[in-house]
Amino acid sequence: MSDQGSVGSAVAAREVQVSRESARLSAILTELKSAVDSLEGQLKPVLTETPSPGEDPKPEEALVPLAEDLFRKSELATEITWQVHSIQQRLEL
Repeated sequence: MSDQGSVGSAVAAREVQVSRESARLSAILTELKSAVDSLEGQLKPVLTETPSPGEDPKPEEALVPLAEDLFRKSELATEITWQVHSIQQRLEL
């Protein structure tokens, strides 16, 4: 019985850690997106017209909850990266 208890507590600990780190990553990505939006707003007078982003990709299959969460975070990171590259290309200095 003690083996089952230690396995159960290890699983619970992993779930807490994954949840905590997922929330932390979400907060960091949200802060980064806000900072890039603010930078773009400040640079607006010296930027050319905004190109339109590409179509949002959709997962090809139903994902388990953790994979879905990682997919959404990856998409946000990709969007932020695209936005930074866009700012670089449009900057007229």
